[in-house]
Amino acid sequence: RELKTLPPRGGAPVRARSALECFVKTLPPRAPRATTRSKFPAPAADARRFAADRRIVGLVLKSSSRPHRDACAAASVCGGLVATCSRDGVLKLSKLADGILRPQRTLAASKLRLAGCALDDAGAVAVAAGEDRHVAAYDSETGRLKCRVEAHEAAVSCLALRGPSVATGGWDAVVKLWAVAD
Repeated sequence: RELKTLPPRGGAPVRARSALECFVKTLPPRAPRATTRSKFPAPAADARRFAADRRIVGLVLKSSSRPHRDACAAASVCGGLVATCSRDGVLKLSKLADGILRPQRTLAASKLRLAGCALDDAGAVAVAAGEDRHVAAYDSETGRLKCRVEAHEAAVSCLALRGPSVATGGWDAVVKLWAVAD
């Protein structure tokens, strides 16, 4: 490799091993940073509000699995049932038995990427949503589609299910709350 000769500012040429080394040598010294007061409260002011739950000591791995061909976007657990969805548009329902995730159902929920999935409190219903703007609810036991609604004008980016309510957020910057009906 040939050495490059590059002149520094106001000096004689210097032999450098690389252009980066020469660049670093020719930078002017940095000026000291000015200190400014932050508009945010001091961390101690929010310490009580954001304090970690003392009951949670740590995380212990129970099981590991690779149920999808593409990146997993979300996961939900209810009892021994685990729902996962991915960017390949697939919603998978698995059972956790003896520390091993065993696939139960594979549902082609969308032709586009999924962004979120959730299980209801009983684990009877799995809900998924994604880039096709729809929210779909499936029977966890049979895999049958219970309902499908167009939820947003743009892709659905997140989903949460608690009790009889489903909350969705979308790329249209809208958050919607849905009531689960029989």
